[in-house]
Amino acid sequence: MAKYLHDVWIRASRTYEKENDYAFGLSSNFLIDLYSTNLPKVQTNGFFRIIVEANPTPPTKKIENMVDVLQINKVFDFEAYFAADKETRKRIALELLQDGLLEVAEMRGWNTTPFHEAYKAVLAKNFVNYRPWCKFVRSPDKKRTAQAWVNYDSDKAEIFIEIAQKKEKLTKTLVTTVKPGDVWIRWTVGKLEWISLDKVRLTSHDGKETWEVSVPTSENY
Repeated sequence: MAKYLHDVWIRASRTYEKENDYAFGLSSNFLIDLYSTNLPKVQTNGFFRIIVEANPTPPTKKIENMVDVLQINKVFDFEAYFAADKETRKRIALELLQDGLLEVAEMRGWNTTPFHEAYKAVLAKNFVNYRPWCKFVRSPDKKRTAQAWVNYDSDKAEIFIEIAQKKEKLTKTLVTTVKPGDVWIRWTVGKLEWISLDKVRLTSHDGKETWEVSVPTSENY
């Protein structure tokens, strides 16, 4: 059994998502990642995940206990959510997630401070989720590093390759854009490698797609 909480999820009820092309889930994937990566350790003594499920009608059960996963079911106004602009939808989703998590924490007697810290971190970053998605790789001469970064938003995920030398960023290149979800990002960010002193290649996990970035050459580098 898990001692600490591993991650948190927010999703619409399965029936609603299936009938509405999974629009809510796609638009909130970035928030799950942003909140979870900013969430300090939460001791749960048995639960590794909390799911906050949004329902268009009052659910029959408030809490569902699935061995090491807890799900809290909340009534949610999807019509108001999708009528709002992009930035407002982010705030609505965050409030739903936070309300559900705090309700579970209070029911179980967990420390709520980590949840408040994660909430504040998301707001402090203005919902911007830009972070590295793999370990950096060094150039053949060991002078530079390359790393895949992702700008994970509610409507898309932009994948960049950043080249740096002595912690100074030399280039930041957008190589492709995918759907906003871990599955598409992980499929795209496969192998990152230097193929010469001044060129980097990113290969998708299935090896069928590649993207190359050239590094500016200069005596200073």
